[in-house]
Amino acid sequence: MESMETRSDGHAPLDRESGSQAESTGEAFLFERFFKGPVRGWGFFEDRFRKIRSRFDIEMTGSWVDDAFVIDEVLRLDNGTVQERRWRVTVLGGGRYRAQVDDVVGEATGQAVENGIRWSYRIGVPVGGRNLVLAFDDRMYGRQAGGSVLNVAVAKKWGVTVGRLVATYRRA
Repeated sequence: MESMETRSDGHAPLDRESGSQAESTGEAFLFERFFKGPVRGWGFFEDRFRKIRSRFDIEMTGSWVDDAFVIDEVLRLDNGTVQERRWRVTVLGGGRYRAQVDDVVGEATGQAVENGIRWSYRIGVPVGGRNLVLAFDDRMYGRQAGGSVLNVAVAKKWGVTVGRLVATYRRA
């Protein structure tokens, strides 16, 4: 028997065991449904001249901890660097989200968009031996039934685009 929970934030009941309710009901993409459980992906970061600067593989596992949706993320860059993050996401209702992450300045804010989510945040990124704070406009577009998400994020410094992250994720 599946474990279903009624949410107090205006979302439909969520299947915490499989995260697969949207596939069976045809509902719109929900961030916390797709990222529930193990997710794998890969991608790259290109500079403003479209030169690929780094490639990466990513592993994430999402789970509910009390009222927060927690995603443990491991990012393996092609230069051997490994970055680990823990996203603590609060579902605010009405398609709005808030997240705290150790290397995010302040908090990340998310807003559901048609078939996806748009995140805005400022994060410290190691570049050339120093830590630059970049502003990210991060858009994730999901195919819940297909089990994949396309992530395109534009990175800016002082309002100038410095690069773009492109990644794809699949439920494992």
